[in-house]
Parts: sequence; structure tokens; C-alpha cells
Amino acid sequence: MDAATAVTVAAPQRATLLGQVGRFAVVGLLCTAVHLGLFTIFHSWWESQVANLVALVLATLVNTMLNRNWTFRSARQGNWVRQQAQALGVFLLTWAATSGGLALLESGWPNAPVWVKVLALAAATAVSTVVRFVAMRRWIFAAAP
Repeated sequence: MDAATAVTVAAPQRATLLGQVGRFAVVGLLCTAVHLGLFTIFHSWWESQVANLVALVLATLVNTMLNRNWTFRSARQGNWVRQQAQALGVFLLTWAATSGGLALLESGWPNAPVWVKVLALAAATAVSTVVRFVAMRRWIFAAAP
């Protein structure tokens, strides 16, 4: 393959990747807002870990469906049940990061205000975002070979 052919092949792949990154960012911001908003509401009823788990489950369901249908445009590709099971694995990683961050915060600052807990959750979510994108792009919603 000569250089001109390589550039011609790489350009659509780069455009696809950039589009996916942009759509993933929009979905991520929306779902992070859902997660943090629900956490804030649920925290008034339940302790932090329970509020985080319920909020994260609900936000993850929305996130997976939006990323499946819009970001990676694979609504008609792949097995929906398999994709949901794989997304559960990615969810467990995010849950470990957010619950671990909350546990660490609460061990050092047991009476931290809710806004500080929200910031801790946002930071933990940001850390897991890159892993989620790669897992979704390369594993969960990868195009059929």
C-alpha cells in the first residue's frame, strides 16, 4: 500500500473515531448529570453507597442505550443480551471506582457535605471514562469482522 492509499483509508477511520468521541462525550456528560442528580436526590433518602449504586445503575442503562444507538450506531448489529452483559462488566468497573472513591472520602471525612461527595463521584467517573470508551468501541459495540 502506498502513502496516498494509506491516507485515503485512514481519513474515514479518523473521522469515524472523532465522531464517536464527540457523541460519546455528549452522552457521557448527559449521563454524568443524570447520575449526579439522582445521587443528590437519593442521598436524602439513603446512605451514600446505596444512593450511588441506584443512581449509577439507572444512569448506566441510559448510557448503554444511547451509546449503542447513537455513538456507535450498532442498534441493528450484535446481540443485545450479550452487549448488555458486557456493559454490566464495564458498569462494575465504574461502580468500583465510584464506590471506592466515596469510601475513601468518607473514611477521611465522615460528615462530608453532599456537594463534596458529588465532586468525588464526578472525579471517579472521569477516571473510568476512557476505559468505558475503549471497551465500548473495541469490545461491546465493535463492528462485526
